[in-house]
This record gives sequence, structure tokens and C-alpha cells, in this order.
Amino acid sequence: MIVSISRELGAGGLTIGEAVAKSLNAPLLDERTIVTTLTDRLGLTESYVAETAEQPRGLGGRLIDVALASAMLGRPREYRPTDEQLLSAARELIVETASGGDVVVIGHGGPVLLRPFERAQKLMILLYAGVDWRIAQVAQRFAVSADEARRRVERVDAARARYFQQNFGIHPYEARDYDLILNTERLGLDNALSVVCGAATAAREALGA
Repeated sequence: MIVSISRELGAGGLTIGEAVAKSLNAPLLDERTIVTTLTDRLGLTESYVAETAEQPRGLGGRLIDVALASAMLGRPREYRPTDEQLLSAARELIVETASGGDVVVIGHGGPVLLRPFERAQKLMILLYAGVDWRIAQVAQRFAVSADEARRRVERVDAARARYFQQNFGIHPYEARDYDLILNTERLGLDNALSVVCGAATAAREALGA
């Protein structure tokens, strides 16, 4: 079973993802892990040459752009793999990890990366919250000012929207792509975590039935 958690920045995706992975005794592939692993597998150096926003970016490049922004990572240098190589490597990593059992994948790219998989093989989850609440969460988590947190939230929101619109002509949080959509601000993280863990356990049991 592949549990994919897409989330707005600051909506609690990592907190809930870590808890779900623990409850399923499954490995966790967050954006930081995916970027680091692909960097090693594709023989890249550890930081990217800074590129201007005006330069055209392909599908794979934009995917990594958003992953880096979401994980608050710097850009590796000399990034040159093709889009096809990058997306293929990301899928291979997920398939390889899932072949050993369950896996929890955190990242907005889940609906894209996981499209080749049968619906029964995956549980697609979306977490969202009000922007002010998310800004407060980011400020607390990264120990930054409210102004800096707002800039980060706005930057990631814009990058995700641009990525999905330019490549797929859809909004990044298209409801039909998900099985479960939760407002973590409204529910509270503890309640949202309980719902997600319950859904993941039920989905895994149904897959094994």
C-alpha cells in the first residue's frame, strides 16, 4: 500500500506523515529524502547552480523546484538530468520501497508520480488549512519571523500552482485526485492524524483482502 500525502506548506504534512509511517511500520519518503536519494543515484553534486525564475523549466525540473522549496533545501549545483530520467528515478524509488511492503510518500507530486499505479494500490490524501494558520505553523517550526514564514508559504503555494497548471492544466489540489481531504486547522492535528491513520489501516486491509 502506498500512502501519498499532499499538503499545503504548514498544514502538518510531515507530522502526520511520520505518524502514519510509524503506525504502519512503513518507510517514509518525504521530499528531503527523495531529493537526497535522487541526487546520489543520478550522480549529481550536492547543490544546484542557481537558476533564474525566467528560465524555462521542464516537468522534472519543476517537480524538483517545488520539492526543494517545500523541504526548505538549497539548490544543488550542476543539475543536468533530463526530465524523463528524474521522473523515472523518482517512480523507481517509490516502487522499490513499496515492493518491501507499505510506504508513505510526502509531497505534492504524489498525484503525478503515482498515476501509473492502480487506484487500489494507493491512498491519496490532501491536507490543507487557512493561510494565517499555516504561516504561524511555519514560523514556529523553522523558528523564523512571521514575515519570513509568509514569504515561504506564498513562494511554495505559487510554485505548486504554476507547476501543475503549466504541465497538466489543473489545480494542484484537484479534489478528484484524492481519496481523503482534511482541513487540519479545523480538525486539529491530533484529530486529523487519527483519521488518516485509520484510513490508511483500512485501505491496507482492503488491499490484502
